[in-house]
Order: sequence, then structure tokens, then C-alpha cells
Amino acid sequence: MKNKKGFSIGEVMVAAFILITGIVAAVVLTVKSTDNIGDSRRATIASALAQEGVELVRNVRDNNVTEQTCGGGSDRCTAFDGNGFLNLSSSETKHTIGYGIKGDDVLRMHAAGLERLYINPHNYTYTHIPGGANVSPFKRMIFISYETSTGVPLMSAENDEIIANITSVVVWEKGVLPNDVSNIEDECKIGKNCAFAQTKLTSWINYD
Repeated sequence: MKNKKGFSIGEVMVAAFILITGIVAAVVLTVKSTDNIGDSRRATIASALAQEGVELVRNVRDNNVTEQTCGGGSDRCTAFDGNGFLNLSSSETKHTIGYGIKGDDVLRMHAAGLERLYINPHNYTYTHIPGGANVSPFKRMIFISYETSTGVPLMSAENDEIIANITSVVVWEKGVLPNDVSNIEDECKIGKNCAFAQTKLTSWINYD
């Protein structure tokens, strides 16, 4: 009768090493994939929040006009006068603006710490007002600068000649909000946990 030969201890150890290596690699890939999914999700939310910031500012501009009786002379609509707009003494101003809580839907001059966004647990919108809301990993700041469509100095321009340059910047986790937007395309990238959106707003009222 022939003797049956089994595996040697060396063969068992090699097989176990290969098996363990495969399991560890699978776990690492799963964890990395989960992290990548989380990073992609946060980047998508940040991009949406940046665009929302632009639209919220546009809404303030629209409300400034439609809340008034537009006419000529001193009755001209003032799209960039009030509700946080227009500080012509500075080349660029920083603001915060949120959505969903009364008092958070107007442009506010930025102050340290106010850029943090919170999640309203009732309607799941993002707000800068923390009362009763859950902290989020996101921060948002709105940069506004002004120019004129006619090239005249800002201080002597009519309101309907002014153009507001809006840049909405959102960062998360280790992302850092920039001090200005002069180099925004290099400073704010998804790889740096930063997203931004930009637009130019006019008064959309032409008095000519």
C-alpha cells in the first residue's frame, strides 16, 4: 500500500502567506475605494455649494431691484446698494451668505469663524447660523469686487453701470480659504479640497 504524502510545513506557510497577503490587499483596496468615494462625494457637494453661493448672491441682486419702484433720476433701481452689497472703498470684500434660515439669506461682511457651514436638520440645507444645526466639514466665503461697464471710476459711476464680480469659494477638511481670488485657479483645486464658482452680475436695468 502506497503512503500518502501531505503538505510540508513550508508549503503550508507559503500558502498561508499568499492567502493573508491577498486578504490584506483586498481590505486595503476596499478601504481606499471607500475613502475615494467619500472624497468624490465631498468634492461634488463642495462644487454644488460654491455654485449655490453664486446663485444666492444673484438672488440678493434681483430682490434689491424688484423690491423697488424703478424710475429715472433718484428713483433708479439700486441693484448693488443694500442687503450687503457695495463697499466701493475696498477693491474686494469678503462675505458669507446661507439659505434656509431667516436672517441668513442676506450678504454679511465676513468675520472670523462665520465661514463655517452647518446642516439644518429640518430641511437639510446649509447655513452659516449654527443654532440647532449640525456642523458640516464645509466652509464658504463669497468674494465681491466691482468694475464699471463704461470705464468711469467706480465712485462716480451710476448704479446701473456697475458690474459685480462674484467668486464663491468652498473648502472642506484640510482645505484653506484664500485671502483673495487674484490667483484662484491655482490656489483652489479639488486636489487641495477646494472648489469655486464665478460670475459677473450687472444691474440688469438699462436706463439709456
